[in-house]
Amino acid sequence: MKRFVKKVIIFLIVLMPVWLVFPIVADPYNVFHTARIRDNGVEPAKNYIKMSYITANPDKFDAFIFGSSRVGALHPEKIEGVNCYNMTYSVGLPTEHLDNLKTMYAAGVKPQKVYVGVDVGTYTNDAKTHLNDPIRMPYEYAKSHPLEFIEIYVDSAKAFRSVPTVLKHEASEKMVDVFYERGWSIDYSWKNMEKDAYVTESTGEAPDFMDQMDIQLNAISEMKELLEKNGAELIVFTLPMHEVTWRASVKRFEYKEFLKRLGEVTPYYDFGGMNEITNDTSKYVDPSHFNAEVGDMMIEIFNGGEPHEDGFGVLVGL
Repeated sequence: MKRFVKKVIIFLIVLMPVWLVFPIVADPYNVFHTARIRDNGVEPAKNYIKMSYITANPDKFDAFIFGSSRVGALHPEKIEGVNCYNMTYSVGLPTEHLDNLKTMYAAGVKPQKVYVGVDVGTYTNDAKTHLNDPIRMPYEYAKSHPLEFIEIYVDSAKAFRSVPTVLKHEASEKMVDVFYERGWSIDYSWKNMEKDAYVTESTGEAPDFMDQMDIQLNAISEMKELLEKNGAELIVFTLPMHEVTWRASVKRFEYKEFLKRLGEVTPYYDFGGMNEITNDTSKYVDPSHFNAEVGDMMIEIFNGGEPHEDGFGVLVGL
């Protein structure tokens, strides 16, 4: 019996360090490699990594694009007059953008302009669900809750489950370079959907969405006040959801009410509704994400171009 106990103790002494060190070395979500992530096939914890990078380099950029993964199609190097970075992260919400901006200012980052993309997902998702999500955990929460950070990321079971994904993934150095140079995630080379492809609704989780609407509109209002106080400009814009999602958003989630109230908070560029872009499935890489060419069309309007005749890019709320 003593021999058995001794063997168990030796086994644990050998195994435990491996069990604790492996998730840090493997680091599927790249939270322990924020200065130089690895393209491993697992979606990185973008909020945490990008905020770590920006706060460590406070003078690198003077403008930022905030939003969910859908703003990943905007290539900020094409925005004129500023050195812009795309902060896109999964299901990014205004409350999280507001916290990020406060953190940026505290770190000495001084944006001139901040672009914020919104759509029905802005208020049909709940930021509280991101607190224990390894992909979506916000930077500020991770920094202020170290035990929760360890519980989520120093997890050997998660790390071992990521091994098959990592082994079959073909890494791209370009992805890593772009992550730090500009932050966008949807390239021009991405294949578009077939023009007549069937598109399903993509409208978020919808937890008490009217309450969430209040919360997120208040966050946008506070962002505007914070930026104006610091001599910076807020540019809000709606994202061109595919017409199927747009119709469902109006019918089920009071999207027109959201737009009405948004216009009372701040002027915004409207790229949504029924128009030539949102009616064309080939302008999307999947049912939730428009392509980089559409992103360029939006940036042209940010740069002073005229809105399209069908209303794509019209300024609302003045």
